[in-house]
Amino acid sequence: MKHEKTIKVKLPPEIKPADIGPALRLRDFKILNTEGDLIFFQGGSYNTSTGEAEYLVKELTFPFNKLTVLHKTPSKNPLHWFTLVFGILLLFMAVSSLWMFTRKSKQFRKGILTVVAGFVFAVLLLLFL
Repeated sequence: MKHEKTIKVKLPPEIKPADIGPALRLRDFKILNTEGDLIFFQGGSYNTSTGEAEYLVKELTFPFNKLTVLHKTPSKNPLHWFTLVFGILLLFMAVSSLWMFTRKSKQFRKGILTVVAGFVFAVLLLLFL
């Protein structure tokens, strides 16, 4: 579902090797080796004399990257309110569908058990992951 994309960035020349990772905003940045003016790191390199950095990034393909942006919307983004209201409406629709059945029916009891099991599973995921 992912494809590789090459990114070329111009950084200030003679930057300290420890500052390359934060400047490129790369997590788990490690310098693998140094050969002359080139510093090699996981997935890329940095030229200390010219300041050019080149590295590979894996990105999701078209429809999935848009869904991921919606899923990971920060609270400062106006889309945050859309995703919040949509989630609340989905929760309401899921819970209100249980009242299509009478309380004494077998389907209602199975629905309540499914809701409780889903809630317990979600709490366990939040606690242990």
